[in-house]
Amino acid sequence: RTFDGIEVDINEVPYTVLVSNRCTGALVHLEWVLTAAHCFVGINFQNTSVGLGTSDKNNSLINIAIENVYIYPEYLNHISDLLRAPHDIALVKLEVPAILSKSIQILNIEETEWPSQGERQCTLAGFGINTNNNNKLHSSPFDVTRGCDCIHDREIICTKILNDGDASPCFGDGGAVLVCNNKGVAVTSHGLAGTYCNSPRPTNVSVQGCGIKDTYFLFSYIEPHLEWYYDIVAPRDSHGHLFSTASIHTVKCIQYFDLITIVQLFVLLIRH
Repeated sequence: RTFDGIEVDINEVPYTVLVSNRCTGALVHLEWVLTAAHCFVGINFQNTSVGLGTSDKNNSLINIAIENVYIYPEYLNHISDLLRAPHDIALVKLEVPAILSKSIQILNIEETEWPSQGERQCTLAGFGINTNNNNKLHSSPFDVTRGCDCIHDREIICTKILNDGDASPCFGDGGAVLVCNNKGVAVTSHGLAGTYCNSPRPTNVSVQGCGIKDTYFLFSYIEPHLEWYYDIVAPRDSHGHLFSTASIHTVKCIQYFDLITIVQLFVLLIRH
């Protein structure tokens, strides 16, 4: 929901979905949801679902079962790192395609690199814990940059909480997609205590709460992961053209009829 954010109707952020009742995500294709990898660590996704078209996590009328989950491979190699955010991305395959409506829409992903001016104001909507202590969807604007203080990684976008009680992501907002200029830019990963950049670095930099001054919140930047993303969501042929379900079926039909033609020619040769 974003801690200290405003309650928002799903029609204002119709791409937002509830993932397995513990994370947030975004519908990026009729059959695919983008969320965070940490949402599925140690979790059996069997018998779990994605809730769509709802502003209340306890009142999701449209639930689609999860068919499969694809975690970015490098995430598991860095799961114990403090900065595990660079690859905290996962794609969720829905068992059946979503049916679009006013409250269920697809979010387009930004494909261009981060702008040179550095800071951008973006929006985050999620089902996390909030100051109203309810289960409603909330949204907040955030000033985000590519790197904060000592945190420098081209695959991390971050924001720093400047005052106690300010808006911040919170538990349950993990996987929510940060939206800049109406396009998905980064996936909510986790927070780090403000002491992370101290020297020497403390051994414990876990976040004890939300909206705490000097806390860093990290997001996995999508753009460096686009090749992996499109290989799964929208595979392309050798010429770079997108494969659609229709084109795949067409290829199969051509192959089928080619086989029939070969058999017919073989029969004719035998007869003669």
